[in-house]
Amino acid sequence: MEISLAAVLVLGGLVILRWVIIGLGSLLVLHSARVCPACFEQTVAVRRKILTVLVRIAEWRWCPQCGWEGPSRKPERSPWTSRSVKSQA
Repeated sequence: MEISLAAVLVLGGLVILRWVIIGLGSLLVLHSARVCPACFEQTVAVRRKILTVLVRIAEWRWCPQCGWEGPSRKPERSPWTSRSVKSQA
């Protein structure tokens, strides 16, 4: 019985480790640019509550020129940018 419990713990740990590695790898793949990868025009940030709550270092972007939309990494904050942005909602 002890061997099966140890096997379950080891295999469960390997599954969790796999999820962590996949998550970190997918964050490294995301580009941090504010330009569209399809047409190289400026993109607009779209607010999505689920993405904001779950992943704080990624944001959803949309290109009004070609209609592309997808995830990207949030750019690093500059000390010169204002954090007081008013929402239209």
